Amino acid sequence: MRPEQSGGYGYNPQRAVAPRPTVQKTVTIRNEVNLKKPSLCATPHPDDPSKLLLEFKFDASADCQIGVYYLATEPAKADGAGAGAGYSPKDAGSTPPKEERRKGLGQSYKVPLSHPLDTGAYSEAELCWQPARAAPAGREDRYPIIVCLEATSTQSGSAQSQTTFATLARIVGEGGGGGEAEW
Repeated sequence: MRPEQSGGYGYNPQRAVAPRPTVQKTVTIRNEVNLKKPSLCATPHPDDPSKLLLEFKFDASADCQIGVYYLATEPAKADGAGAGAGYSPKDAGSTPPKEERRKGLGQSYKVPLSHPLDTGAYSEAELCWQPARAAPAGREDRYPIIVCLEATSTQSGSAQSQTTFATLARIVGEGGGGGEAEW
């Protein structure tokens, strides 16, 4: 008699056969630049609290360029379908110069002290984004803050960038009344 029939070595009639594992194809999305959105914040300028300094953390697997635009519009393509290249700030002199960065993970960026966002120069309506569809006809969308990370030496052979559109919100001091509101 064979061992598996006699209950001998290696035989367990109650042992269940494990189901076959399912095989799934994995897909990895690979961005050469990535702004870590939870890190995006604005801090008061040390000399003038009405001016804000934008800062954030990002990863870059290729050399990149950082562009920050204040109160800018996104130009439409000639056919009217979507965005074209570049952004047009309301005041050209307020935009920080583009900054080149080498590839690396966990990098930090802070707008230079010489180019803060001057909240005193704009109305609250300008600093808080509202879609053009709710605005009067003919008005372009103007975004309070646009951050554009663009890979300059791409590994994939095609241009790759990430654009983040941000708005500001007033924060009322403790107690909710009488005190000065902050951005």
